Amino acid sequence: HEAAHLRRCQVSRSKRAAMTQALLLALLAALGGSSTALPLSRVQIRRSQLTPVLFAQQNNDERQVFTQKQRLREETEAPFRTARFFLYGGVGAAASVGAFFSVTQALAAYVGARPADLLPEYLQNLGVNAAGVGAAVVAWYFDSRAQQQRLARLAKGQRLSALKVQVAVDGRGMVLALADLRRGRSAIDRRVVIYAAGNEAIEKAVSAATENGDLLKSTDLLFVPIVIEPETEVADEKTVLKSLQVKDPDVEGAAEAAASGYVGLPYLLNEWKALLSDEVKNAIDQEVNLEEGICIILKKNGRVGSRSTGIPNWNALSGDVLQRETFGLDTKNI
Repeated sequence: HEAAHLRRCQVSRSKRAAMTQALLLALLAALGGSSTALPLSRVQIRRSQLTPVLFAQQNNDERQVFTQKQRLREETEAPFRTARFFLYGGVGAAASVGAFFSVTQALAAYVGARPADLLPEYLQNLGVNAAGVGAAVVAWYFDSRAQQQRLARLAKGQRLSALKVQVAVDGRGMVLALADLRRGRSAIDRRVVIYAAGNEAIEKAVSAATENGDLLKSTDLLFVPIVIEPETEVADEKTVLKSLQVKDPDVEGAAEAAASGYVGLPYLLNEWKALLSDEVKNAIDQEVNLEEGICIILKKNGRVGSRSTGIPNWNALSGDVLQRETFGLDTKNI
């Protein structure tokens, strides 16, 4: 009887081991198939939505979002981002492998192939590894979003620097890009003040600039007035942007001020409209009153110094430059 009992126990153990092995093989096959298909598709979606700049489009017919120059500029401003992406990938991969083995060990302990008292330890390891995967994904997401925002800012700055103005230099009319007015680009360097508003507000701004013309000249300020006429009574943002009209400042004193050299007139209005549409969209999103106008100030180094609403305060802008000169502070980059 004891021999028969031992044989029955051996058969039962053999069947249990066979069942456990079959379950583990099925689990390995399932996890192996999903690890080569599902995560890859998720990574591809994440890359296409969050970091299209890192992965150039293979089809030449598709429009590339960012230029190579913008990508290189972004890498210069954030030199350790690529290393961080590599770190996120390594941590996520290691945690994923650890989670896989934790699942198999926990399943083996659950069916009796391993000591059952080790099950809590396996589940704890699974939780730690899952937390590691989640942390790597979250860190990748926020770093990718920061990268997208920086690239968008660089692209917008490049479009802004390519816009052209008509300006009088030594009595001669010239067409210059805003990038040409940066310090070190040419003998002409200016602090550009772009003001886009309705015709009435532009007339007041031009009048104020004319009254302070000598002050603007002494502090290298160049005023670029632009008339915009959005349909502000329409609540739909798309309708407002579609109906946006950009015009030359046809107001009293504008031509005389432009001939004096401290006022520049926008050139190629369609290109200005593309930029101002983005500014108007942001103003609508922030519930800014468009009737007050949008003011953008570019420093001599080409960077955007500030964005505000309302007619530029020429006394404050010029006074800040003169005060810095008085105290011997840097005025070449502001």
